[in-house]
Amino acid sequence: MKNVIGFFLGCSLMVGCQNMAKENHEKQTAPGKANEADSDSISFDAWFNDPQPLVSAHRGGPYPGYPENAIETFQHIANQIPFVSIECDVSMTKDSVLVLMHDKTLDRTTTGSGMVSEADYEALKDVLLIDNEGDTTGYRIPTLKEALEWGRDQVLFTLDVKRGVPFDKVMAMVAAHDATDYAAIITYRIDDAKLIYETSILAAENVMGGFVNKAINKTSNSIFISKNNESLFN
Repeated sequence: MKNVIGFFLGCSLMVGCQNMAKENHEKQTAPGKANEADSDSISFDAWFNDPQPLVSAHRGGPYPGYPENAIETFQHIANQIPFVSIECDVSMTKDSVLVLMHDKTLDRTTTGSGMVSEADYEALKDVLLIDNEGDTTGYRIPTLKEALEWGRDQVLFTLDVKRGVPFDKVMAMVAAHDATDYAAIITYRIDDAKLIYETSILAAENVMGGFVNKAINKTSNSIFISKNNESLFN
């Protein structure tokens, strides 16, 4: 099902935007780009104002020589596609550093071994990433902080928070980098989506006013978007 998350996201965004007013939309802009009256940044808000088909690169769009969940891979995809959503995976080290890694272990995608959650970040700095062809690259495991800093004005992010990683820690990182306009958090349970929504209001109402919450409906597998803190649950 994860392979179609981007498809559902695009469909839900288009459905959710059908009723949005398009007044004063006199000039066509690139999808996700703000009008000249606004900033030139790429953001979910800008996309909502001019919704068009959105490509989502699963795990960043791995390709021979470009491993999954690597900033270099994100850049490679962004060079090919002017506007793209990067789906990536957020794990956490033993010393609570948020890193981009899909698996619980390092074995498949890196030159290291063992559980990500049992390794200190310092030990991961010398580990190299392996692409899907099994070839070792010169790229290293990025932190979520590094990815958010790189992605500003370049891409949208959908962050797949892996089991055992606290949502509030990921939210705090997104908010600290003022990335709420271009980084959304994926959840797979309504309770988790509700937690993110309520926490965003209680802890950071002003900072996270543009935060995008996403939840998968248990019965239809549809993805719903809550924009600008409009409740999913009323």
